Amino acid sequence: MKNAKEFKERMNEEEFAKLFSNAETDEDIIRIAAEQGYEITKEDIQNFEMTDEMLESVAGGKGDDYSAGGDITTTSSTTVQISPNIGL
Repeated sequence: MKNAKEFKERMNEEEFAKLFSNAETDEDIIRIAAEQGYEITKEDIQNFEMTDEMLESVAGGKGDDYSAGGDITTTSSTTVQISPNIGL
């Protein structure tokens, strides 16, 4: 089996990262990774830092508020609507 370092490198590939888009728990991530030949642990996941490109591939994007040790299945977003008539 391949290790966590190889898994992290592979997560830079959009098609591979998309395999994890429906994962809701660490166990889901571990299971999908194992199906792809990777042996990772919860600790590996918690120490896994995702780049903005990885986040876009997996979750459709995320702001710059990701911090190390976070859950890679968690996303957040903010929608701001600006009226074109403000100040008129």
